[in-house]
Amino acid sequence: MSVQTNQLRKAVEKRKRVLINKLLKLKYFKSTDGKQLHELTLTDLEVIHINLQCERGRKMPMEEMV
Repeated sequence: MSVQTNQLRKAVEKRKRVLINKLLKLKYFKSTDGKQLHELTLTDLEVIHINLQCERGRKMPMEEMV
């Protein structure tokens, strides 16, 4: 395995840990298909996180957005 491949793998795993921690703080524990967060791909975690952030933003009163 090349050094670049190993670095990329570590970066992906680190980002997954960050997203999983953020999702857990938002009380999100499983995907809609019942998978645990650690079973999901980085892409899946990113999409879930973005969707939750958008949902929270839509619920926020306008005066808090400014």
